[in-house]
Amino acid sequence: MIIEYCKKRYLISSDWLSFSVKLSNEYAEPKAPRGYRLELYDGNNIFKKRAILFDDIGRKLFTLLWCPYSSVLDSRIATCQISNECLYYGEELFNLNLLYKTIPCVFNSFSRIDFAIDFETNNNIMATIRKLYNGSYYVQGKQQGSIWWHNSTFKGERSRVPHCLNWGGSESKIKVKLYNKSREQNQDKELEKDRIADKEYIVNKWRMAEFDVAKVWRLEFSFTSTGTMLWNNELIDWDKYMSNEWRWNVVLAMYTKRFIVRQNQGKRSGHKNEDKIIKFLNLPKNEYDRIKYIEREEKKEGNSMISAVRRIANEMTRETAVCNDDIFASLADTLYTMVRVGRLDNYFVKTFGCDVNEWIQQQYISVGSGVIKQDLKPSMRDWD
Repeated sequence: MIIEYCKKRYLISSDWLSFSVKLSNEYAEPKAPRGYRLELYDGNNIFKKRAILFDDIGRKLFTLLWCPYSSVLDSRIATCQISNECLYYGEELFNLNLLYKTIPCVFNSFSRIDFAIDFETNNNIMATIRKLYNGSYYVQGKQQGSIWWHNSTFKGERSRVPHCLNWGGSESKIKVKLYNKSREQNQDKELEKDRIADKEYIVNKWRMAEFDVAKVWRLEFSFTSTGTMLWNNELIDWDKYMSNEWRWNVVLAMYTKRFIVRQNQGKRSGHKNEDKIIKFLNLPKNEYDRIKYIEREEKKEGNSMISAVRRIANEMTRETAVCNDDIFASLADTLYTMVRVGRLDNYFVKTFGCDVNEWIQQQYISVGSGVIKQDLKPSMRDWD
């Protein structure tokens, strides 16, 4: 969601969502719902088995881990992580329902939620960030962790500037991260022009918020739980999570209580801290201050060219195109043109596993035969 306060805009988003479910029985196995693809892999150090569900155009929807090694864990417990792209399109509940169709289970509890504030920087904000990394400023009650730098050139002079700062140790239930999101998404003005973002859907959100996409930083709060996840001693359920008002109140509370920036003046004694508080972002002091929600059709946002590419690729695998050479050729020309004009080459490779020419050639093998060949990946060789 995009909010506006004192003529300054902020993008509030969920960047990570994982939760546990209980399977109907310990021997339950996932099956792909009609029209979707399921890939099976080895698990991790906690669960033996892993499955990833994809839609009909190869977009990753969620990852499921189940069958725990440890006898301490309930043998029916499983964990699911919704893909990052689906979070930005508000598809969490849609994917939860798909999970129910994939394997018999019931929701148990959220295990990790990351909320982020994306904002456009200015000279004052950057000055504060520099002082946070050189020790002139600090975050109250938070132990500073790693700091990442990169070399920068300004007016002919080279210098090291920070692009990521972390607070909170490995045991902290709430971790804080401040970093240059534009640089991560290849939009930093110091990088080569016309570089395609790894996650174009995030950059599209920035454009909707009317950000300068080369000057976006992110303040991210990550909170985890090994049991039932609570907020203000109340259970976090799906109704709360999907409420924009609830999300905003949580983000604001985290900012005002977990990211208190102070000047390092040495005026600390026990629980008394008289170091000067430094204003970082111009956000309300409490949830009762009025903000403006920038209304958008969030489910329809994003790169329209990407949506069109997906639709065309999907049509090229359907019976009408497979059985008719002329229709297939027309769709192939359109797909190729849209990928090139939209500069979606990197996106296409990441989504479909090869470049657009190779993908078209792979699909053309079946044209005219009326047969669509699907090669199972090695990870699926034992899947029936």
